[in-house]
Amino acid sequence: MWYRVLDAKSITEHLQTIPSIKEFFGEDEVRFIRGKTEGEEVIKVQVVPDGSPALNYGFDVTPARLITGLITERGICKAEREEIESMFEDLL
Repeated sequence: MWYRVLDAKSITEHLQTIPSIKEFFGEDEVRFIRGKTEGEEVIKVQVVPDGSPALNYGFDVTPARLITGLITERGICKAEREEIESMFEDLL
């Protein structure tokens, strides 16, 4: 059995990715890095041009066929399109 913990936003925005449910993180995690200056000050530095789009996949991309269910703020459901759509019909 394998369960994924996701919030409603992740599920509804990426429902079209089934059979692979993907998790996404903030763009700034890949657009910026933190480092020390010679004076030991920790600063955040942008590493891409202004306005550059970024896509930050979560570490784990699990095929839906391997997922037993989804744990969300609304409860637990099977990892099946019909159940997900039923649980989140107000957001779709």
